[in-house]
Amino acid sequence: MTVPVPLLQIIVDRIIKDVGYNINVMDAKGTVVASGEASRIGSFHAAALQSLSEERRVDISGEATSCYVGSRPGINQPFYHNGKLAGVIGITGPPQEIENLSRVVQSMLEIMIDREMLRQKLADRRSNITLLVHELIQEDGIVNSQRVLDAARQLNFDLSLPRSVLLIDVEESPEAPHSHGDEKRLQAIRDSDFHVSQDILSIVSFRRILIIKTNKGIPQENLLPNWCGYTRALKNHLENRLKSQVHLGMGSLCHDFHQLPQSYAEARYVLEAQRSCQNLPPILHPDFGQGKDGFHIHSMLTNYLYSKLPTDIPQRFFSPFHEKIKAQVGLVETMLAQAATHFHISESAKLLGVHRNTVLFRLNKIRELTGINPTHSTVDRSFIQMYALYAQNKQILDIRNKTDYA
Repeated sequence: MTVPVPLLQIIVDRIIKDVGYNINVMDAKGTVVASGEASRIGSFHAAALQSLSEERRVDISGEATSCYVGSRPGINQPFYHNGKLAGVIGITGPPQEIENLSRVVQSMLEIMIDREMLRQKLADRRSNITLLVHELIQEDGIVNSQRVLDAARQLNFDLSLPRSVLLIDVEESPEAPHSHGDEKRLQAIRDSDFHVSQDILSIVSFRRILIIKTNKGIPQENLLPNWCGYTRALKNHLENRLKSQVHLGMGSLCHDFHQLPQSYAEARYVLEAQRSCQNLPPILHPDFGQGKDGFHIHSMLTNYLYSKLPTDIPQRFFSPFHEKIKAQVGLVETMLAQAATHFHISESAKLLGVHRNTVLFRLNKIRELTGINPTHSTVDRSFIQMYALYAQNKQILDIRNKTDYA
């Protein structure tokens, strides 16, 4: 019998509650494997063996029970799974009384088996995809390449295709609190016009979805605008479908699946940066510059370098700078807004709730006071980005929540 016995018992119990008659299920040897009467489990059922061997329905009336070992009055008939004979289902009772009910019970059993087996198959596939994703993105690198390739092949994924890691965070919404579980989020992506069968989807943590997105047939020169349009359209689709705010972060393209851990690390960083300023593009690209279509890789390097500084260095260099500008209204806020928006004047103004000319005026004031000019100097931009990290660590100001700690 290809159907797990524990599953058969669960289904039998459900059917008995609905029909009010005892149900038995027998395997290919005529042994009772599931029943509403626990004492019958494991016993031999002669009528079931005949039903299996002749592949037909066998009715037993009261006077005929002596001819069938282990049998009682009732109707026994074969049932099928995936087009193959799977066993026999018996319903206990006078055959003339349960004639019509027996056909219904047989159909119920087959439908419920098909549904539960499909559900288990999908659950097994999700579990195997989760294991594959874990292997592909682990920070220490891919340990066993052949194991990864074999696992991907069993799931019908071609790892020779260029791919990029996309992370998606779905916020809980007041309009639909707790209404969309993991499967609903994944299904929303599958139902979009942007999903292809080679995209690998997985839940990596609470409210976070990972897509190892396939790039197939897109020329390199069109890749960035294509992905920019893809992420915007996907974000709009998910927000409309799930009635929740969605944040995305996408790492760079990998032509070798061994590079996916790096793309995953980039996607995590970009996602966090994009969450801090919603108008930032959610894509990391290799151009050393910040444009409307991608995220400045320089910011990632700045954060990394700051994390490596000795603890006394930030205090020694950034505290004097902070002392120079903190007395002037709005200068600290403007510096942090510039860092948060990656030095977009209009985005900084929007974040601060002021006119862009106000931002320009404050930047000129900062240049006069400190000599720092982020609008024209890459070095000064790095300084301001590190100052923003210093301010965050020292809780000087939370620019997103407009909370002054100083």
